[in-house]
Amino acid sequence: MSELVTRELISEIKQYIVENLEYETGDRAFEPRHFDQAADYHPDVSHAMPPMFSSGAAVFGAALGAQLSKVLARREKSFSDELNDLIRERGLTTVEVYNRAQINRQLFSKISSNPDYRPKKMTALALAIALELTLEQTKDFIARAGYALTRSSVTDLVIEFFINRKIYNVMAINEVLYDLQEPILGSTTLEDAKSKLEGREERGKKNV
Repeated sequence: MSELVTRELISEIKQYIVENLEYETGDRAFEPRHFDQAADYHPDVSHAMPPMFSSGAAVFGAALGAQLSKVLARREKSFSDELNDLIRERGLTTVEVYNRAQINRQLFSKISSNPDYRPKKMTALALAIALELTLEQTKDFIARAGYALTRSSVTDLVIEFFINRKIYNVMAINEVLYDLQEPILGSTTLEDAKSKLEGREERGKKNV
């Protein structure tokens, strides 16, 4: 254990997980309806569009396409744009951010320069920690990459715990995740994380 991640902290986190973890029921929230299940469907009746409506459908399709173009033009900032804006707002350098997030420069460059690039969830969360975002800011940030924090995930509860405590240390979080046998933050492999954590423990023993 490191100085920051004590056995007491681990116990507190485990208690937090026990109190907040929500189990998935496995029930499907939505059952798709098939034609043979629909009350108004009759297999002997043609469902082809009548010719008199075909031209109207084309006009409607064109109008819908124009509306979609307007919506896309007003869409929210991408994950990449939000990342770059947050770095500027906080007066940080890119080197500070990717080092804090425990991701390599090549991956960070790909994320920050390509608005269409979608990072993995653990990478997005690592960047949120590196930027020291609040819980609500973190939810908004990772949502731009298509992710959400959920109470059915042990990993997400650990992240939530650390953010609520304002402990923005990826290595410390990874130490807890590793102890719980959960996926770790950043682009670091599990083997690399284990090596780093074991190195910290050895240094700690020497300093005792």
